[in-house]
Amino acid sequence: MPAYLRHRLVLALILVIVYSVPAIQSGRHGSSSTVPDAGAARYTGKVVAITDGDTIKVMHTGRPERVRLWGIDCPESHQAFGTRAKQSASRLAFGSEVKVVVRDTGRYGRTLGEVTFQTGAI
Repeated sequence: MPAYLRHRLVLALILVIVYSVPAIQSGRHGSSSTVPDAGAARYTGKVVAITDGDTIKVMHTGRPERVRLWGIDCPESHQAFGTRAKQSASRLAFGSEVKVVVRDTGRYGRTLGEVTFQTGAI
């Protein structure tokens, strides 16, 4: 398969995952709503690093904070398509100003958060 078709396939899969999350996330993170809680912590910051396809670092209070994307599960870097997932996330988000709504803290101490671009696009 030509490389450009593989790239389009990977991007299409990522888009399917991103847009299907609201329908499936309730069983994974404890909330069926994508509407932020009124008391949830919120902040904005610049994406300064991409750890993998579903984890980014956002500047918050003068330091980068690891944020796992709420409801998104991408392959890890060492797994099949892990590098592609990281590359795609980097193309989409690196250097962008984003809004983070904190949903929870994960088992590895990462913030689990809903992340949207300042423009409102996902």
